[in-house]
Amino acid sequence: MEIAHAHGCKYFIMPDNSGAELAQTLIDGYAQGIDGAAEWDIDYPSFDPPSYGDRWKYLKVAGDIDQLKKTIASQDAPTEDKPITIHKINGKSVSGKDLWQACYAGG
Repeated sequence: MEIAHAHGCKYFIMPDNSGAELAQTLIDGYAQGIDGAAEWDIDYPSFDPPSYGDRWKYLKVAGDIDQLKKTIASQDAPTEDKPITIHKINGKSVSGKDLWQACYAGG
């Protein structure tokens, strides 16, 4: 993490746990100086909320430490999220073959 920060890079973790363990991993990470959390699996609507909702409950606020702490303290049940479709990132199309080009062909 020190090397990343020394070179102007951000340091993100990709936790592999869920629920209270995930929340504690994020809190511990911020205490150690992480810049945020990352998640690759973007197909959340395909997961059954009781089995995956607690993970998303914390991940969706992981970039804001104050909101993360409020979410941990609230003990509210996960809410249903509204899926969105991202068509462009930084002006580049991320649809269909354009996504492959942007990710794997240096496009």
